[in-house]
Amino acid sequence: MIKLKKNKSKNLIKIIVTCVFTFFSVSFLFSQNTKVTYRVTINEYSNYSSTATDDLFKASEFAANFTTFHLIYNNNEMFFFAKKMENLSDEEFENLLLICDINGSYYRQTKNDFLYRIVAEKNLIKNLTCKSKVITNWKLSSEKKIILGYECERADSMVYIDYGNGESNGTYKITAWYCKDFKSIFGPKGFGNLNGLILELNQNLVTYTATNIEESFEEFPFKMTPDLKIIDEKDFFIYFQKLRNKD
Repeated sequence: MIKLKKNKSKNLIKIIVTCVFTFFSVSFLFSQNTKVTYRVTINEYSNYSSTATDDLFKASEFAANFTTFHLIYNNNEMFFFAKKMENLSDEEFENLLLICDINGSYYRQTKNDFLYRIVAEKNLIKNLTCKSKVITNWKLSSEKKIILGYECERADSMVYIDYGNGESNGTYKITAWYCKDFKSIFGPKGFGNLNGLILELNQNLVTYTATNIEESFEEFPFKMTPDLKIIDEKDFFIYFQKLRNKD
């Protein structure tokens, strides 16, 4: 009887150890993701201002107070998307995204130069992903500033977009503030390839600034599945026009 009790105790200990090990293994697996929340502010727009656009900019400044932007990343990949609060209308949200030059969500892998834009599903568009390359030749600066308590360094670049077919076009200048404390090459909208995580990005009409960084215990929110239709960015407009003609 004594031996039997000892065996039961040993089995119970094994079960407990196995459960604890499994719990921490699963927790470790899901905690590999990091979630960065950004707010967006509208830059000085007087150079672009007109009677037609003033209302749009002012509405976007209002909508920015009720919209957050999220970067989820790990060692292998990143996903960037915008999220609106319930009290913001769809129209107000879409106008802000127009100013931000955002149409959908963005996915990128560490070992892949391509940036994938997952187009927001609408009546005519389903499972469509646009492929391009964001080319940045960063000019590093000794200038530094503190964001969220972290020391960040400045980098500037002219952005070139390779539309996925080898043709590229210069677009606009950007300024990034990146932090070497985070071993990541990522930033908002897939910008990156710096020696650290981008905590602030000035892109044309808007500036993204990190407001929170935390571990994410959720599964990574996107997977490249076989049902996705992947096309070059340059072909997107042609594809969209064809869909409209069929409607």
